[in-house]
Amino acid sequence: MSNTLLKGKTIGFIGAGNMAEAILNGILSDQLVDPGQVSASDPSEERRQVFQKFGCKVCDDNGEVASATDILILAVKPQVIEDVIKSFSKKIRPSTLVISIAAGVSCARLEKVLPENTHLVRVMPNTPIMIGNGVSVSAPGIHATQEDLECTAEIFSAGGISISYDDEEILHAVTALSGSGPAYVYYFIEALIAGGIAAGLPEEVASACAKCTVMGAVNMTLHYPEEEVESLRQKVTSPGGTTAAALESLKKDKFMEIITKAILAAKQRSIELGS
Repeated sequence: MSNTLLKGKTIGFIGAGNMAEAILNGILSDQLVDPGQVSASDPSEERRQVFQKFGCKVCDDNGEVASATDILILAVKPQVIEDVIKSFSKKIRPSTLVISIAAGVSCARLEKVLPENTHLVRVMPNTPIMIGNGVSVSAPGIHATQEDLECTAEIFSAGGISISYDDEEILHAVTALSGSGPAYVYYFIEALIAGGIAAGLPEEVASACAKCTVMGAVNMTLHYPEEEVESLRQKVTSPGGTTAAALESLKKDKFMEIITKAILAAKQRSIELGS
């Protein structure tokens, strides 16, 4: 813990849902803070109890958490975050770093309801952060410092990969790719299972083959990072073989264009929700 920027800092969560729990689990597992440095508020007693079991301080008063923490993580639903902030904004200390993980809610919108000159960083994580394999991309608000970004990166690196980017507009594309991306992969796995069953496999065999194949292929891209994904694909594809036949079918059906179109649709929806 001696090398962490978080040493001695208190961290508060407004909202103690699954994503907040995943972030907490990461920073405690990496020993970035002690449980006693963490507090959380949530209207749900069940969710408060989850944090309490970690050894954190819990309450149902957002203002109590906001007034006592150096780093405040806003983990509430996008559609209510502005109203929630208004209820405790006067309790936030001038030096507090505020981190929002509310999808689609811009820094500009948050800064309108936060105290003037608030140090704000917006982060777009994805759900695999729950198992330490997440991707989180952060962008600074007007008054965020380099140290604020480094603290944010340290927190989210505990749950996977953390990337900082200066231009907040990139988060629309991040939302479309890595934010929504796990759903695309799950849908692809569903399609593999359906295809396996259509080809004559029992459902349980098709399911096991599909899941393990996707996991193995992804791990290959990580195990051989110097290899382009295209190169790995080509190594599996013998001319005139079964893989070539399948890929030719995908190309005829414009598989690549379909995926690109889907990501652009998700990006456009993110822009609409953020306006």
